Amino acid sequence: MTVPICFGKRGSVSPVYFPPICQKRLTVGVITQRLSAFFLPEKFDIRQTGYGNFHPVAYITILLRFKGFRMINADMHGGKILMRNWLLLLAWLLPAALCADGTGYKQNEDAFPIKIVLFPIKKAVISAKIDANVEQYKVKEGEAFRQGDVIATLEPSYYQQLFNRAEAQWKEKDSALKFAVTNAARNEDLFAKGVLGSKELEQGRLERETAEAQMQFAKANMEMAKLNLNDCKIIAPYDGRLSKRQVQEFEYVRTSQPIMEIIDDHQLLAVMYLPSSRKKDIKLGTDMEFRIDETGTTHSGRVYEIAGQIDARSRTFEVKALIDNHNRTLTAGMSGVLIEK
Repeated sequence: MTVPICFGKRGSVSPVYFPPICQKRLTVGVITQRLSAFFLPEKFDIRQTGYGNFHPVAYITILLRFKGFRMINADMHGGKILMRNWLLLLAWLLPAALCADGTGYKQNEDAFPIKIVLFPIKKAVISAKIDANVEQYKVKEGEAFRQGDVIATLEPSYYQQLFNRAEAQWKEKDSALKFAVTNAARNEDLFAKGVLGSKELEQGRLERETAEAQMQFAKANMEMAKLNLNDCKIIAPYDGRLSKRQVQEFEYVRTSQPIMEIIDDHQLLAVMYLPSSRKKDIKLGTDMEFRIDETGTTHSGRVYEIAGQIDARSRTFEVKALIDNHNRTLTAGMSGVLIEK
């Protein structure tokens, strides 16, 4: 479809043709408004130039001057040659200006395929909980593992010694507590028979309470040492595969330093951006079908997440569809297109 635009004071017509993407009849007001949005800064006021209302060709002259173009003749009464040259330039500039902010036209949304990219349903960066050397990776990059498997180990010797010392201290305090409990019970019996005074009775009770507190403190230290020792083994939190090693074996890592990235690709998310006009048609659980570029195969999925808002610049919204991948035929990072039904 072509759209003629008329210029001139007395109805002289010079048709300028635009591609089918621009399907709205244009007026001089629309033209000047779109050109201002495309060429000029947001706070620019054309009335400050002192030109007032003027011919659209002169308007183009001012716009191009603002953008740094050198003009040979900017007079609006420069004749038919100048008019023809400006109209040709306008035919080149105007479609981009009109389509710059997504207004002034209705795009043919079905003309372009909707691209998708596959992402894992779960992704995590595993960090060290202790300071130690990386002793060994139990799985290679890309290799699968099961939940609860040991996927890497850190050097445990230092933390093993800390645990042994804490355990010995706990055993010592536990024995002291047992003695204090027995001694306090004996004092209670002797006091009841009138053999022991109240001072000795209170002293036995104090020793029992002190021994109990020391035993609890030693037990807490032992539990902390045990946690640090257990942290020398990195356990898989879910079924998945090792995506990337952040550090190599025998390198020293500190607490909270990333060691590896893991993913769960038993299910994949097909992430796409749909035009805002389709927002009302997409619901959670909606069936979708995709063709993957790398494999040439088609796969079905269901809408898993829908963005809560529309992007104001692109006039699109994000949709995530869940695809079953238990047979591991697909890999995160593959791309494809949405098959329209």
